[in-house]
Amino acid sequence: MKQLIILLITMPLLLLNLDCIAQKRNREREARNKIEQLPEVKDFLRKTPKEYRPIVEPDGGPTKGDNYYRYSLMTVDDGWIRTSMTFYVEARTMQIYFWDYNGYDRELVTLKEWRYWRTKPVWEQLHHFVNGKMVPVD
Repeated sequence: MKQLIILLITMPLLLLNLDCIAQKRNREREARNKIEQLPEVKDFLRKTPKEYRPIVEPDGGPTKGDNYYRYSLMTVDDGWIRTSMTFYVEARTMQIYFWDYNGYDRELVTLKEWRYWRTKPVWEQLHHFVNGKMVPVD
């Protein structure tokens, strides 16, 4: 009888935990799908020579101090892994950001900002933003 009571108490907790795991996996799948649907990601996967094995690699998920899913576009060649781009997906809103690795503060920028600024020469230099403008760091 005691075992039955324990089973009846723990079963709802187990089912709740399984539901949470399923929801988490659905959110991860949704975040990855959003990244894979970006035109820039599709181009990367299509245009990168197959011998470099282009991939979209999950690179972390939301933690207590970080509310983002992180995905990197990578190539694998002769055992070397090279990251070309890194995107972040905010877990709650599913908004996508680009990791500005040339930025002085290595901040996240919106896709709109990234698409605009990456065409400018200053994008390839060490830079930071001042009043909404990208400025090279001296």
